Amino acid sequence: MRKGLIPYKEIFDHKGIVLYFIEYFGFLISPNGFGGVWILELINIFVTILILYKIAILFTENTVIRLLSVFFVIQIFSKNYFFIAEGGNLVEEYALPWISLSLYYVLNYTINKKYKKYNIILIGVSFTLVFFLRVNMVAIWIPLILTVIISMLYNKKYLFLVLAIVFSCIVAELIQKCNRYISKKI
Repeated sequence: MRKGLIPYKEIFDHKGIVLYFIEYFGFLISPNGFGGVWILELINIFVTILILYKIAILFTENTVIRLLSVFFVIQIFSKNYFFIAEGGNLVEEYALPWISLSLYYVLNYTINKKYKKYNIILIGVSFTLVFFLRVNMVAIWIPLILTVIISMLYNKKYLFLVLAIVFSCIVAELIQKCNRYISKKI
């Protein structure tokens, strides 16, 4: 994109358009290398760690256990995944905060029976962003969204359900419009 090529027309990758935007933004931060992309990766991993800690809070009040839980998850990811596989810059690094956020909201909803409207909307927005990162990564939302849909239908919260669907569609349309706009500008 930086060299004027149009995604999916002149360059092709099976990954979604959101990845092109993320990497392009990284190159805007650091035009002479991968420093900007690396910064974005670190931000995403840091946000994922914070959300994992919030998930641990749902299950225990013991701070040591929370920290150890997050530490062991980080160790599993770092040894087996991030730093070995292709040297980083993986789609999964950008998707994990959104997957973790959705998991947190659904777990919070099922454990504490509490939610806010924006939680349900963010689950839909997270799904849409990950869908446009790489389609095969959205399988996690099948049980998450089914949990929310069944609960919303059972509790007759139709408006919230419709809102989540509408916001997902709006985000999907915005992503497509950005792609078309950038493709015409380049």
